[in-house]
Amino acid sequence: MLHETLPATTPTPAPDPREAALARVTQLARAGGAAASSQGEADAAACAEMIRGGSKSFYAASLVLPARVRAPAYALYAFCRLADDAVDLAGLPGTSARLLERLRRLYAGRPLEHPVDRAFAAVVQRHRIPIDIPAALIEGLAWDEQGRQFETLRDVEDYSARVAATVGVMM
Repeated sequence: MLHETLPATTPTPAPDPREAALARVTQLARAGGAAASSQGEADAAACAEMIRGGSKSFYAASLVLPARVRAPAYALYAFCRLADDAVDLAGLPGTSARLLERLRRLYAGRPLEHPVDRAFAAVVQRHRIPIDIPAALIEGLAWDEQGRQFETLRDVEDYSARVAATVGVMM
């Protein structure tokens, strides 16, 4: 037959170099960082994977960040996500106090043997983030842990300044 119907095809878009880089980071994280050339790269890959799986809206927004900013942003946000999840999901008394101790350790150059702690320690040192800012985040998370009620708009503003604005300030 001369008039065979050919399947419709759509042009394949060019690959996004940011997606390729993120795919490589994800691959390194899944491999346990074995292919990474340093502990820092493995830690960055673990943070990226954590954000990709647990903070989808931040992960999507991160794709527009310049490459030099993306890895530190993942480390910063991974620490914030880890802290929030520890309070919200663990539900154990004293979690915020343990998080504050964890924060003090990483600021003292003795982070826990955890990729998020090591990566965030490098970020706060390199970018000179004052400890008061992430400590304020943990203070807000302590309010969650205590079951604190917010009766006024000012109460909500105080809480938001701690659990949301601190992330923006650190960024």
